[in-house]
Amino acid sequence: MNLTTWADSKDEAIDKIRIYLESFSWQLVGIEKSEPLEQESDYADELTGMIERTRVNANAIILGNFHRYKMS
Repeated sequence: MNLTTWADSKDEAIDKIRIYLESFSWQLVGIEKSEPLEQESDYADELTGMIERTRVNANAIILGNFHRYKMS
């Protein structure tokens, strides 16, 4: 899933996300890629919308673009 949030470090973001997901009884399995946003980059429409919603709310954790994989 794509996710946007505010954090001062990757570890802070992971902790914040883990706590948030646990509120839904979900478990964070892993993070494939974590990076600060580039201000001058163009992102897909969905991600651009998530970024804008996060910019106006320092407490935001915006989830989008869910993917499911069959476990073997």
